[in-house]
Amino acid sequence: MKSFAAIGISTGIALISVAGASAQEAPEADDVLRKGYAGVVESYDGSSLTIKVKRIDASSPALLITDDTEIKTPGPERIAGTLEEGARVGVLAIELEDGTWEALQIMVKPIAPSVEAVSGAVVSRDGNILTIEMPNGETKEIELGSDQEVPEAGDVVTAFAKKAEREGGRPRVTGLEKADNVRERIQGFLDRVSEDRPESPAAVAEARLAAAERMSQLLERHTQRHAELLQRVVDNDRMPEDARERVRTALERARTRIETARERIGTALDRIDNVRERLGLPEVDRSPEAVGTREAASGRPTGRR
Repeated sequence: MKSFAAIGISTGIALISVAGASAQEAPEADDVLRKGYAGVVESYDGSSLTIKVKRIDASSPALLITDDTEIKTPGPERIAGTLEEGARVGVLAIELEDGTWEALQIMVKPIAPSVEAVSGAVVSRDGNILTIEMPNGETKEIELGSDQEVPEAGDVVTAFAKKAEREGGRPRVTGLEKADNVRERIQGFLDRVSEDRPESPAAVAEARLAAAERMSQLLERHTQRHAELLQRVVDNDRMPEDARERVRTALERARTRIETARERIGTALDRIDNVRERLGLPEVDRSPEAVGTREAASGRPTGRR
């Protein structure tokens, strides 16, 4: 992964001119399909990311990050963005032979002072006012717009909101994504990349296996973080009992989804092992220690818990 921390704004604009069209195809003379995506990062684990494309109200496929991916963060340090969930980005991606997508360039847009990302569990809703408990234990009230999806108490969300225009006012939501929706997309991608395609060349099959391994780890971390956040809310003694009860119910649903996700992961890993055996590849050590060692060696974060 190549990182460019001090590249001028004008350098990044070139990428946005490609990605600003929100997932428009860019035909190339060599017939390799490239696409530009502009939007907000809804999931990121160091090895792949997905982007919420607001203009078409849809999400990108999982975009793989490799050692050749260029990551640019233009602008002075005080406003330079960081590649993380909630960041605004432009990405130029290329389609690989197996149908997966690899990010060639990622431009992290400078931080917009008037917009903030609020992630956490919805603990109450009063009309269009949501109270969200964030991972640090603090709560924040935000105001939904008239066209926003209305989450329920216990939903884990990431909301993008304009800062309050007046003192004492509430940030107004401009975009909102539920963690459940992200989980479903990750599961769908895992199912696709773990399929055995005997007609694929060995190199392509190995690339798909590597992507499937990463997606299985991402899905495990995503669902686990979801449940841990809800558990912290339930354990918060300052939370009103009626709100805690609603979140407790959501936690039980989340635990059921974790089991479902782990079943999907198990099925995918069985497929992966079958393909590896067919190709004569060695077995993969999936112990936490081995996974951590591989990710540390690749320079990718092991994911936040």
